[in-house]
Amino acid sequence: MTNLIELRKEIDAINEQLMSLLEKRIEITKRVMSFKDKEGIERYDKIREQEIVGKLCNNHNLDKTFIEKIMKLIFEEAKNA
Repeated sequence: MTNLIELRKEIDAINEQLMSLLEKRIEITKRVMSFKDKEGIERYDKIREQEIVGKLCNNHNLDKTFIEKIMKLIFEEAKNA
């Protein structure tokens, strides 16, 4: 049972890291949006999003559909930030 507890602690720590990284990503996205607004640049960049997803799919050993779903949620959240 100790092994299960230790494994769950590792998962919990990773969850905290993920949330911290997502918070940081949202804060940077807000700065990007502010820059784009000041410069008159379109906020939404579908090509950039596709490039990001493609790169992640190529660089990580996770299911492509899983990566696409996660990134879609992240992109949507960023648009609402």
